[in-house]
Amino acid sequence: MIILVLDIKLDIGLVENGNSMSNSEIIEEILFKSHSLHIANDVMELGTRLRIENPKLNKATAYHMAYTKLTSKLN
Repeated sequence: MIILVLDIKLDIGLVENGNSMSNSEIIEEILFKSHSLHIANDVMELGTRLRIENPKLNKATAYHMAYTKLTSKLN
């Protein structure tokens, strides 16, 4: 799980100068980026569904998975 969270932080540029961000800061950044793409509600809805399907997922991971899935459809 720790490796996945670090991959998420690196993937969306959330590790700066060796300092990592908290889960709430990661969620905030994901929602900020998704809002600029007009998909914030979709990210939250899909993230919630992913957490229902897999209760062991933390919210930051679920939102990142949702953001990644939704933005891959945009490209």
